[in-house]
Amino acid sequence: MAEALADAIDQASEEVILAAMTLFQTDEIPFLGAALKRCLARGVSVRAVVRPERFELKDYPDPATERLIESGLHLLGVTGLHAKGFMIDGKFCGLQSANFNPYSLDTGCKTANLEFGIVGSVDHPVLSEWGSLIRHLADQPTHCFAHDC
Repeated sequence: MAEALADAIDQASEEVILAAMTLFQTDEIPFLGAALKRCLARGVSVRAVVRPERFELKDYPDPATERLIESGLHLLGVTGLHAKGFMIDGKFCGLQSANFNPYSLDTGCKTANLEFGIVGSVDHPVLSEWGSLIRHLADQPTHCFAHDC
C-alpha cells in the first residue's frame, strides 16, 4: 500500500490530502517519506488531517513531520477523526484501514497492520463519496497545528 500511495503522490501535480488518525515517522517508510518530500519540493499542496489529540503529545510532531512542515506540509486536525484515506489531484483516492506511520504501512515492520485498502478513480461510485469526505475534512478542520492554516 505504501508503494502504491508513493507512486500516486509522485504523480501529483496540484494537491495531496492525507487523512488518518496519525501521521508520523514517515522517514521510516522509505517510499512514502521520499515521495512526500519530492511532492512538496515540486510545489504541490500537501495537507495532512489527523486527530488533534496528537498535537498535545510532547514529542509530536516528530522530527520527520517537522521537516515536512518546514517544506510546506499543512498539518490539520479534525476532532474524533477515524477516517483513513487520501485524495490526489481530485481524481484519485484511496480508502484504507492504515494510518500514515510505519506501524501501519511498513510491511517489514513486525507490527504492520494494514487490513485493507481500496484505491482508484474518484469516478467510482464508492470512491466518489469517499473523496468528497476527504476534501471536506481538509477544508473544514477543527484544529490547525501550523500558524499559516
